Amino acid sequence: MNYKSEANGCLERAVLLLEQPGVQPARYAALELRFCIEAFVYHRLQHFVQELPSNEQDTWQPRKGLELLLQLDPAVTIGSTIMLEGTVVGRDEVLTLSDVKSNYDALGSFLHTPTLKQLKAGKGHDEARIRTRCKQVVEMLSRVLAATVVSTFGMFDILEACARCGRPVRRRVPSNTESYDATCVCGAIYDILECPGLPSVWQMRRVVLRCLKVDCHAEMVFAADQVKLGTKLRCPECDSQHVVETTYSLITETQSGPERVATAPLGQPGLVELRRG
Repeated sequence: MNYKSEANGCLERAVLLLEQPGVQPARYAALELRFCIEAFVYHRLQHFVQELPSNEQDTWQPRKGLELLLQLDPAVTIGSTIMLEGTVVGRDEVLTLSDVKSNYDALGSFLHTPTLKQLKAGKGHDEARIRTRCKQVVEMLSRVLAATVVSTFGMFDILEACARCGRPVRRRVPSNTESYDATCVCGAIYDILECPGLPSVWQMRRVVLRCLKVDCHAEMVFAADQVKLGTKLRCPECDSQHVVETTYSLITETQSGPERVATAPLGQPGLVELRRG
C-alpha cells in the first residue's frame, strides 16, 4: 500500500469537507485528518521495516509507531535537508511525538457523541473550535507531506532481547562516537560501546545504592529508569523499604503511617555509583 498517497488523499478530502458549512462536515474532516496522521506514520515505518520485527509491524496507533521510530533513531523527528555536492536535492519534513499526541487525540475528541453531562454543561460540539483545530492540522500535514525525501541514512545496532521485557531493542548508530545509549519501549536504558572489529557491547544502565538500615548496609542494585522521585525500593537482603526523593530514605511502617528512619543524599556517600553493567 502506498501510505504517502493515502495520506495525501485523506488530506484532500479533509480540505473539501472544511469548505462545506455545518458541524458534521467539520467532524468528518477531523476523522480524515486522523486517518492522514496514521497513514503518514505508517509511511515512515515502511522505510524502517527491515529493522522492525514482524509482531511490531502490526502497531496501528501512530503514537506507538513514532515511539518505535524514536527507539531506532532519536533524530527521526528532526527534519533535515539532503545535499549532494553542495546542491539541495530534497527536504525531509517530519511530525514530532508532541505533534502526534496533541493533535491525534484532540481530533478524536470531536468524533464522539457528547454525553448527557457534557450537554448539561454546554460542552457539545463547538463548530468553530473543530474548524480551528482542523485548519491548524491541515497546515501541519501539508508541510510534512510536501517532503520530497525520507532520511533513513545510517547503520543500525540491535539487541535481540531486552533483559527486562524480552523485546528487541534497536538504535541507529550515531556518527563520530564510540558510545551512545538506547531506550527499550519498557523504559530500560542501555549504554552501548562500539568495539572496532567486534560486536558492540550493550549494558543495562544501573544505579547502586547502600541500604540505610543500621544492621544491613547491603548494596541495592536497580535499573536506572526505576530510580525516580517517589519510587519505593526494597532492599533485597533485609526487605527494608526506601523511598526516593531528592534524597533517598529508609522508612518503616508505624501506627500513624510511614516514618523516615534514615536519609542519605543522592550523589553523596549513600549513592555508591552510577554503574554501567
